[in-house]
Amino acid sequence: MRKQQFSRSIRRKRLKWIVISVLLFLFLGMGFFSYFYFYVQDQKEDDYAFAKQQALEGTPIKEIESTERFHGKFYYVTVYGVDEDNNALFAFVPMEDNDEDIHYVYKNEGVSQEEVLDYWNRECRDCSLNDIKLGFTSQIPVWELTYEDEHERYVFDYFRFDNGERYEQYRLKPNQAFR
Repeated sequence: MRKQQFSRSIRRKRLKWIVISVLLFLFLGMGFFSYFYFYVQDQKEDDYAFAKQQALEGTPIKEIESTERFHGKFYYVTVYGVDEDNNALFAFVPMEDNDEDIHYVYKNEGVSQEEVLDYWNRECRDCSLNDIKLGFTSQIPVWELTYEDEHERYVFDYFRFDNGERYEQYRLKPNQAFR
């Protein structure tokens, strides 16, 4: 029994459809990723605009300097600003519960970012800092430090804004699969 051999034109047609299918798949994947990325960015900007408006209306802030997101137990936007006497303050605008009040603290009522970093540098010499931000969790303003420690664990470290004491800490084990 003889096997039927395919001609070159049939092979070319198959190759052509495979290439077209792969390119179409890549094109659709990039389109979905782009849509999702821009949707998330638009949502972030909408949240910032809402938080700025709420901070101006519900706190002594008269001029806004910057904003950033904080995801603790709940989602807040931290608004950095100054009052009419040019005193720096921070407002924590809740983004999930519209019935919750906006909380704010003056910068001089707590420890500075530099003080927290100095303490952290003394305690964790072989660590690599990723980020530090001011946030709000369990009705307490906190400094959140994220870093990788000497054992390559990813660490979330929280320090109270009012006195600089450690509030809580989470250490994630390194993922052995990606080594």
